[in-house]
Amino acid sequence: MITCSQCGGTNDLGRVFCTTCGAKLELTALSNEEVPIRGQGGSGGKIAAAVVVMILVSALVLAGLCFVPVSDAIGEQGSPSSVHNVAGPLRALSGLRSGQSLGRSFPESDINGYLALAVVKRARVEGISVDVKQDAIAVRLIRKLGPYKIGSRSLSLPVTYQVTYSPDGGSLRRAGARMGYLPLFGPLKSFAFKPIEEVVTSQHEWRTFRDVKAVRAGKDAVWVEISR
Repeated sequence: MITCSQCGGTNDLGRVFCTTCGAKLELTALSNEEVPIRGQGGSGGKIAAAVVVMILVSALVLAGLCFVPVSDAIGEQGSPSSVHNVAGPLRALSGLRSGQSLGRSFPESDINGYLALAVVKRARVEGISVDVKQDAIAVRLIRKLGPYKIGSRSLSLPVTYQVTYSPDGGSLRRAGARMGYLPLFGPLKSFAFKPIEEVVTSQHEWRTFRDVKAVRAGKDAVWVEISR
């Protein structure tokens, strides 16, 4: 409302002349109490809400990409004879004495058969497999996280880790990594490399490969030389 300075009458906002005396109204007659204050966060609040929604949706999408399991094994799958085909060369390599050196080739199918039949149950994982390409070895690990208690129920989350190594002399250099369908970059790669390497290094076979002198990846086979 605007108060007329001549007669003291009150007038609605937007009027130019006083409805009581006809005098011209002055804006200086407008007091703070008489000016309605509009909400300051109208459009800003809507933008903030939209940003929050976008962040939540993005987080859900990323979580979905991470925790939707890729359940298929990779590489050529082996047979029951794969266990013998791998165990024999492993015994020969582990029996080396100081000053001795020996190399062996492990076909991709035999590696996968050995992992599926001799390692998976022992390592308490859902699956582990490899895909050997020229100068690259991909490893896929499927395991369950949990169980987590939700009320009276128990929930386990299946998750897939997949990493790629490149042979580099006597070691394997870390290359690509992903969790579920989500590629990982930089320091985030450790989220995939760590669980796979923990499983591998915890197996008794790892004692043999601590003395690797050279490793090469060819078409569907890994060649390893052990030197003591």
